[in-house]
Amino acid sequence: MHCPKCGEVFEERSRRFCPVDGARLISSETAAQGTRPGIFSNLMPKLDATIDAGKDIEAAAESSLSSHQEIVNHSELDIDIDEDIVFELRDDSLADANTEINGPHDDDVLEPARGENVRFIRAEDIPPGHAEIQNNERVRGFGALFDEEAPESFVGRSVKGRFLAREYLGDSGVGHLYVGQDNLHDERPVVIQIFHDEDDEIMSSILAEERISLLHFSHPNVARMIDSGEFLDQRRYVVVEHHDHLSVSDIMAIHGRLSSDRTAAIIKQIAYGLSNAHQEGLLHRDIEPSNIAIERRNDGSEQAILIGMGLSKGDADEYTAFYRAPEVLEGRIPTVASDIFALGATAFEMLTGQLPFSGDTPKELIAAQRNSRPTIPAEIANSISPLVESVLMRAMSPNPATRFAKAREFGDALHHALVDCAPEVPKVRRDSLADVIPTPALPSSGNVADHGEKKEVILKPLAKAVSVENDPAWTRRSPEPPSEGSHLVKIIAAIGIPVLLMLLGVGWYLLVKTPVDPSLNSLTGEPGSTGLDTTVPNVNSDIEVPPLPRTIPQPPNTSFYQNTKQNLKGDLLLNFVGFTVYYPKDWRVNGPQVRENVNSRGKFLDISHETPEGMMKEQMLISYYPSRGTFKEDVDKFPQLAKEANETLKKLLPGYQQISEGETQVNGNWRAYELTFQAGGRSPSGENITVWGRRLFIPAARPGVRAGFEITMLATSFSDEVRGADDVGTKGELAKILYTFEPSQNF
Repeated sequence: MHCPKCGEVFEERSRRFCPVDGARLISSETAAQGTRPGIFSNLMPKLDATIDAGKDIEAAAESSLSSHQEIVNHSELDIDIDEDIVFELRDDSLADANTEINGPHDDDVLEPARGENVRFIRAEDIPPGHAEIQNNERVRGFGALFDEEAPESFVGRSVKGRFLAREYLGDSGVGHLYVGQDNLHDERPVVIQIFHDEDDEIMSSILAEERISLLHFSHPNVARMIDSGEFLDQRRYVVVEHHDHLSVSDIMAIHGRLSSDRTAAIIKQIAYGLSNAHQEGLLHRDIEPSNIAIERRNDGSEQAILIGMGLSKGDADEYTAFYRAPEVLEGRIPTVASDIFALGATAFEMLTGQLPFSGDTPKELIAAQRNSRPTIPAEIANSISPLVESVLMRAMSPNPATRFAKAREFGDALHHALVDCAPEVPKVRRDSLADVIPTPALPSSGNVADHGEKKEVILKPLAKAVSVENDPAWTRRSPEPPSEGSHLVKIIAAIGIPVLLMLLGVGWYLLVKTPVDPSLNSLTGEPGSTGLDTTVPNVNSDIEVPPLPRTIPQPPNTSFYQNTKQNLKGDLLLNFVGFTVYYPKDWRVNGPQVRENVNSRGKFLDISHETPEGMMKEQMLISYYPSRGTFKEDVDKFPQLAKEANETLKKLLPGYQQISEGETQVNGNWRAYELTFQAGGRSPSGENITVWGRRLFIPAARPGVRAGFEITMLATSFSDEVRGADDVGTKGELAKILYTFEPSQNF
C-alpha cells in the first residue's frame, strides 16, 4: 500500500491512513488496475459498467422496478466482479410478498444460477444506520443508549455495526470493558471501552484529541487504537487491540520478582514505545505492571506491549497511587516526567518485588517520595549495583526537572546498568542503602552521555565485622604469612619514587608549555583550516552516546539554518533529523526537496557556491539514511550504502570512480562512515573539469533512532583551495560550513 500524496509505501493491510499527512492509503492492486483513489474507488468502475449512458432516468427506474421479477443471470451482465465473488441481496420478506401476488414459483425460477463463490447477504443481517425509537428512547443501532445500571445488557450488541461485544469484563474505573470481535477483519479480538459520563470537559477534550492522534500512531510496543467516537447520547467509546497475554503483574504474582536481564529488556522496549508516543504529544498517565503485556514470540523471545494508552485521565486510586509522581498526587497536570516516574517505579518493583514508596494516605506517600529513598530488601541488595540505584533514583526524583528528559534515555541507562555494567559483587550482606557509598547523582541534562561512562562499584566497610555466609573457615585463612620487605627494597623505593615524580613533572611542563603548530587545523585536526577548537574528549563507554552539544558563535557574513519539521512533508517528515548549520551569505540555497521516487531520498538542505560565469565551485547536500541509531548497529549496513551511492553517482557524474571508504570522525567525536570519489568531464565551453567529493554517513548515536545524517560535499577544479578528494570538507569554505554542522540532541 502507498500514500497518493507523499508516496510513502506501507505493508499491505497494516493501516488505512498515512501517518504523515492523513491521506487514505491505496493498495498496490488498486493502483495497478488504475482505479480512482478514495472510499468508493472499488465501486465506481462497477457503476460505470452497469449504467447505460443512453438511458434516461425514467427508463433506468423502470428497469430497476421490474428487475426483481425477472430471472437474473450474472453471466449475462457486463459487470466486473472482483475475485469472482457475487454479492446478492436476499430479502425473504420480499420473496413472500412475490409469492402472495404472483403465486408459487418453482425453486429453479426463484433462485438464480449460482456457483460456489456466490455469497448471499440477508437484509435483516445488515445493521441499521439509524436509531429506532420506542417510548421516546433510542433502543437499537449505532445510536443506542447505553444502560449504565445494566452494562451486561450491552453484550451481543455492536458498535458501528462492526465491533460486536461478546463478554463483559467489568468496570475499569473510567469505563466499562468488553471483549469483542472485529467483523471486518476475520473476527480479530478487540477490547471495547465505554466511558462513564465525564464532568471534566477540559480533560475530556484533551483525551478526545489524543485518541484521534492514536488512530494514526503505530509502534510494536504500544497497543494500537482501532477506533474511537461517541454515541448519539454523547457517551464516548474506544476500540483497541486485545492482547490476551499475561501482564507483568500476573508474572510477578506467579514467579515473584523478575531477573535483571528480563527487567532490562522489558523496560527498554516499553521506554522506546513510550518515548515515540511522547514525541507525538501523547501521554499514558497510568503506567503500572498490570498495563504491560508480555507476548511470547515463536523464537522464544518476549515482546513487551504497553496497553491502556489514551484511556486514563491520571486520577489515582488506592492501588495506582503508588506509581504516581508526587506532583500528580498534589493535583498538578500529568506530564512526560510523570510517565517516566511511573516507569521507574514499575522497574523498581520488577527488580525488587516491592513498591518503592509506601504510605497509608496520599500525604504520607508524597512525604515518602520527597524525603526518603526506597530501601532494597537485604536478600537481593547484593544484586543491585549502585549504578542501577542511581538510574532508578533519577527516574523517580521528586523534582521533575532532574528526571530523564526522555523515556528512551531511561530505558538505555537502565539496560546499560543492569546488563552491560553488571559487576561481580562479593557475597556480603548489607542491611540498607546506607551501607553503600552513594554514587554521585547523575546530571539533569537528560543526555545519555552524562551517565554513559562506567563507574566503579565501591562497598563501604561496615562499622562491625561482617560474616560471609556459607563459607568454610579455611577459605578466610591467609594462604601465606605476611612477608616483610627487605632493607634493599626500601632503599630502592626511597630513591625511585622521587625520580619518578620528577620525570612526571618534566613531562607535564613540556606538554603544557609546548606551542601548538599553527599549520594544524583547529577545526578538524587536519592541516589547512583555521578556527576555534571546541571539541570534547571522547567518552570511553560500552554504549555509544552523542558528543556533548557545542555552542558555536555565528561566523561573520553567514546565515543560520535550522532544520525543523515545519513545512516538511513526505519522506522528509517521516525521517526527520534535526540539525543547525551556518553557511556564507553569498551561497545559493535550495529548501527541502521531497524524494522523486521510492528508490531515492529527499534533501533537507542544498547549498552551493558558483563562479561569476555560473560554474559550480563547491556544494553541500544534507539528507538522511535508514539507520538503527548507532555506529555499531549500522556498521554492517555501510558497505551496502556505499555501493548504492556509487551506483547512483555513476549515473550523475561522468568518469566517476571511488577513491576510498571507511570509518572517520567529524567535528571531534561524531563517528561516521566516509566515501570519497572523483569524476571529470568538460564544461559547455570545452574546459576540463574535475569533481572531487565526500559522502558521510553519521548515525545519531542514540539506539533506536531510525534515521541518520547523510552529508554529500562536492568541489570542482574551480574551487580556490581544493585540489583533491582529501581537501573536500577540510579546506575551502566547505570546511568552515562542515565545522558549524551541529546535530540536534532531541530525537
